[in-house]
Amino acid sequence: MQSDTAQTLLSAWKDQPAVDHHCHPLRRWPFELTALDLRSAFTEALDPEMAERHVIHSSGYQAALHRIAVVLGCEPTESAVLERRNAVDPQRHARQLLESAPTEVMLVDQGFSSPESFTLQ
Repeated sequence: MQSDTAQTLLSAWKDQPAVDHHCHPLRRWPFELTALDLRSAFTEALDPEMAERHVIHSSGYQAALHRIAVVLGCEPTESAVLERRNAVDPQRHARQLLESAPTEVMLVDQGFSSPESFTLQ
């Protein structure tokens, strides 16, 4: 349960655009996204066991499933999110998620860029 102070701050900041002070370039997702692909976006761990066994239990991953499910109009489960996400165009989906977030500025750390990453242009 949130404290009164936390609720007051969240309400005051609700309409303020956010600044993501450290993000990595977005990957060009394959059309068919697997559970492991999705989970891997929630860890920088090099050990694949982290994505395979642990990420699904993290509060950040569970919260993201709920938020993505709202945008996709489905149940907030990994299987429902993946089924709905894989039924739509990946570029349209990425744009829909970005437009639904109140993020105005993203400071991109290009240290994790790869040929699969979108460019900043």
